[in-house]
Amino acid sequence: MIKVRKLRFDFPDDIPFWFNPKSREASLLVTSMSLIAPAFERYFIKAIREAMPRIRNTAARGEANRFCIQEGQHARFHIDHQELLLRKHPALESVRDEVNRSYDELLQSESTEFALAYATTIELGFKPLARYLVENRHALFADGDPRITSFILWHFVEEFEHRHAMFDVYQEVVGDYWYRLKVAHRTFAHVTGLGAIVQPACIACEEP
Repeated sequence: MIKVRKLRFDFPDDIPFWFNPKSREASLLVTSMSLIAPAFERYFIKAIREAMPRIRNTAARGEANRFCIQEGQHARFHIDHQELLLRKHPALESVRDEVNRSYDELLQSESTEFALAYATTIELGFKPLARYLVENRHALFADGDPRITSFILWHFVEEFEHRHAMFDVYQEVVGDYWYRLKVAHRTFAHVTGLGAIVQPACIACEEP
C-alpha cells in the first residue's frame, strides 16, 4: 500500500548545478529528471483524476488517490530543485517551458486512455531504473551533495511502493494490453524526444 509521507527537502544556492563532481552521468540524470519530471507527473495526475469516476474497485481508487498525492509531492520537490537549476542557468527556463508545453499539448490532443497507457508504460519502466539507482547508490551518489542524494533516493524508493498503482488504474479503466502495447512506441518516442532536448542543454551548462 502506498504511504504518503510528509517530508521536506531544501535546495539552497550552495548546492552545485552538477551535484556530484565525480559523476557527471549521475548529475546529468538527476538534473534532467528535475527538468522533465514535474511535467509528466502532472500529466499522470490529471489523467488519473479524469479517470477516477470510472474506477469501480474501492481499493484501486484509494491507491490511485494516494498515488496522485505521492506524485504531487515528487513534482513539488523536483520543481524546487528545478528553480535552483534555473537560478544558476536562466537559459534553461526555455527548456523547462518546452517540456511543459509538450505535455500540455499531449493532454489536449490525446485521449484519457492514451494518457493512462503512457503513464503505465513509464511507471513500469521506472521499476528497473529505481532498482539500479538504489542498488548502486554508493557508486552513483556517495560523492554527491547529500541534500540531492537524499531527495532522489527517497523519490526512487517510493517508486517501488507505487509501482502497481498505475497499472491497476489502467486495468480498471482500459484493461486492453494490446492498446498499451500499440501506443508504447509513441510513449518512448515522446520521452526520448524530450531527453534529446533537455540533456544537451544541461551538458552545455558549466559552473561559473
